[in-house]
Amino acid sequence: MKVTLKDIANYAEVSSATVSLVLNNKGNISPETRDRVLKAIRHFDYNKSHGPASQQRTIKFLKIAKHGQVINRDHDVFIADYLDGLTSGAQELDYKLEVVSFAHTSVADIIASALQEPSISGAIVLATELNRDDMLLFSTTTIPIVFIDTYNEYLPFDFVDMDNKSSIYKAFIYLKELGFPEIGFVASYSDISNFRIRENAYKESISYYPDMNPDIISVESTFHGAYRDMNAYLEEHKKLTHKAYICSNDIMALGTIKALKEHGFRIPEDVSLLGFDNLPQSAQADPPLSTIEVSKRDIASIAVKQLHNRIEAPGSPTVRSLVGGALILRESIRR
Repeated sequence: MKVTLKDIANYAEVSSATVSLVLNNKGNISPETRDRVLKAIRHFDYNKSHGPASQQRTIKFLKIAKHGQVINRDHDVFIADYLDGLTSGAQELDYKLEVVSFAHTSVADIIASALQEPSISGAIVLATELNRDDMLLFSTTTIPIVFIDTYNEYLPFDFVDMDNKSSIYKAFIYLKELGFPEIGFVASYSDISNFRIRENAYKESISYYPDMNPDIISVESTFHGAYRDMNAYLEEHKKLTHKAYICSNDIMALGTIKALKEHGFRIPEDVSLLGFDNLPQSAQADPPLSTIEVSKRDIASIAVKQLHNRIEAPGSPTVRSLVGGALILRESIRR
């Protein structure tokens, strides 16, 4: 049986990443740890069992920015977390990971340029900005595919995404239990699956309480776009109808906060806000933004495992995995 990095890591009592660094003579590894890993490599006769590096199976991560509404510099940390999870997951299963980025490129061209190499075993696609028709085009390739950061119940693919529905419901119930009589939602008109699911989850949540009135304000999903659209809304309406709002993501929440403050609203005294994503800048906001955190590393790690299973058993039923979220409570909510 072929020896994997995980076998060596378990034997040496280190991580798979450490084994990879030792094999590639990289990283600041202590002499004791390096010796332990080298002994494990010799124990398994790894170089012979592993074979030439060219025989190592390769998976690709396709980072696709179709329009840049979400996949942009504001979300660099978001992407970095995905890469961390993909890298560790690929190392554990002994895959070589290649990262390819595309911006404003047609899906047909992406498939033609990135998925035609016979050495590619499978691909994980960051599909945040892809719609149903975009994803359907991947049916033209026989390479196993897993989509992350989006979700579709009907397409014949594997998906790993955050559990948007339960996360929004958790936030809604938290605000309701704090005593807010009305809870609104800052949505996005951008064509993003996760945003649609979050808005629908808000609508479903409030439908359980007939005495509560929905209020949905739609803005662009970028910081400047959200600020511009909320500013225009406040110029027209002069006030907000509700005292608490859940926002589709942190960037929209931060743009909304900027507009609200410029119109004299105090946060959280006049209005409470809760975002989604737990981006680093949210903790540095004034006031620090309460939000929902879903582990992007977990999503990526699960995606690698699902892709591996798809490679090993291509005819098996499709799998859709959802990773739950946790509330991160800060000063943007009046308590």
